[in-house]
Amino acid sequence: MYTVVFDIETYGSDKTLSYKDFKYLKERGKHEEDEHVIDSLSLNPFLSHIISVAYAKITNDGLHNIEVIFLADESIGNEYTDTITYMGEEYKLKFTPIAFNEARHDTLLEGEKQIIGKFLNVLSDATLLVSFNGKKFDAYFLKIRSMVNDIPISEILYNDRNHLDIMEFLFPRGVWYYSFDFVITQFGLQTPKVKYDGKDVKNLFEQGRYKAIAEYNVYDVIALYKLYEKLKRYIVSHNTPKGEPSDKQIKYLCDLINKASSLIQEENINLSVLKSILDRSDISGAISTLIKIRDNAKLLKQGYTPQNWDDTSDEVPF
Repeated sequence: MYTVVFDIETYGSDKTLSYKDFKYLKERGKHEEDEHVIDSLSLNPFLSHIISVAYAKITNDGLHNIEVIFLADESIGNEYTDTITYMGEEYKLKFTPIAFNEARHDTLLEGEKQIIGKFLNVLSDATLLVSFNGKKFDAYFLKIRSMVNDIPISEILYNDRNHLDIMEFLFPRGVWYYSFDFVITQFGLQTPKVKYDGKDVKNLFEQGRYKAIAEYNVYDVIALYKLYEKLKRYIVSHNTPKGEPSDKQIKYLCDLINKASSLIQEENINLSVLKSILDRSDISGAISTLIKIRDNAKLLKQGYTPQNWDDTSDEVPF
């Protein structure tokens, strides 16, 4: 069991973009410039590809198994190990190139499928994902591209409770956010974007500079790991209830259980879900889940279907 810090790189090409799709994207963007439509393709999970995934496993012993899985032509050969230096510290990692023929689109799709498959295997025993903007981009991209490639999706990608998005932690909803590059430098870390940044990936890929993309990708992961290590104690403190629950919390929880239980019994819904909630040590998580059960049971009683359940919840006494 381990934590996985990860980052992806994507590529979208106008060479395979149909005029119909181009016109739709242009009109959807309220008649934006043609160049902007093309430049934004790499941010579209339906019209672009995952060309590199870098990750590292974290256990109680520290950082392990740094790897980058990336598309490359046959000249790079088989997987190999190398060492890179970040902030004066050496890191040994594995480069795993996936061969494709740049002249054939079908080999790009097959290569992407292999990248996703290999990375999802890594996630099979992971207990926590760590990313920066991963919920809205990296994990979301992995889900969509998995579906496009007909690949079963790892359960952990669906579970927000097992995904720590550091950008979301630093900038909650409604708070103006800052870029990864800006954030890590404010925490005294070296920017990995010395030679390239995300805007360069498309040109690097079309120039056949696949190893440069892989190195850029893995530097981002190491910098993300260092940021996670700096913030981990604040994250744990933020997510872990302190001490025993208060009398007010216990009364509130009991009230929710009574209301949810009676409503669920009326609708003949399996009560075993309540037992699983009560087995949790995280009382705030239990309360949040019970609020949803109670509200959804109310809506079900009123004739709503799961498709139109509201996701709103009451104020929790914390």
